[in-house]
Amino acid sequence: AHPSYTALYIFPLVTYFFLRLIHAKDHKIPRAISLGITFVITLLTNLYFTVMLILLAIVSFIFFLIGNKKIIRGLLKKNLYYIFISGITAMVILFPWMIEVYKVQLLTTYPTPSSLIDAIAYSGDLFNFILPSYVNPFYKHLLGVIVHVFPYAQRGIFESFMYPGIIILIGYVLIFYHWKKQEKNIKILVFISVGLFIFSLGPFLQIYGKNLHIPLPYLLLHYIPYFQL
Repeated sequence: AHPSYTALYIFPLVTYFFLRLIHAKDHKIPRAISLGITFVITLLTNLYFTVMLILLAIVSFIFFLIGNKKIIRGLLKKNLYYIFISGITAMVILFPWMIEVYKVQLLTTYPTPSSLIDAIAYSGDLFNFILPSYVNPFYKHLLGVIVHVFPYAQRGIFESFMYPGIIILIGYVLIFYHWKKQEKNIKILVFISVGLFIFSLGPFLQIYGKNLHIPLPYLLLHYIPYFQL
């Protein structure tokens, strides 16, 4: 895909250092510092992905709080101090950056919120999620058949074909088919993924290129200062 999407690897990177911290029985302070540094790398690599990472953390916390309070209590009880160290580490490293941001705020006027046009154009369409990606060599040839039957699929927006597509639907079908066999925490992770899946659909529901003007949770971001930019 586009080279800028290599920044997607910051998501597993942060997850890796977070898991190393909460599972460690000793040497937790170096791991906490590493987590803080990783968050800094994330912020300075892609601010938009940082917002997504924060949303992931919030959604995950809420669903685990509802579905398995014991995990949340245990995690906070054992790691709150070290998570605090991670936060302090990030703030110390980012202090020069925060000063520059503050200077910019003093010297510039508050920018007017951008319109939702780009957010709508680059959001997922329910129809897109049943299309194979044209950049995937394993099922690229299927795209030719699909665009012949559904001319809408030929539109030239790159983001229309960047999503995993049918893989998501097949994954959900398999998981829900074996739902009773799934562990409790796996079920929670599934609901988290559904929540984030809905965010990927943008401010309004779109099906087959048509905006149905049905508001979705992403629209709330448009009313939060700076997020709507």
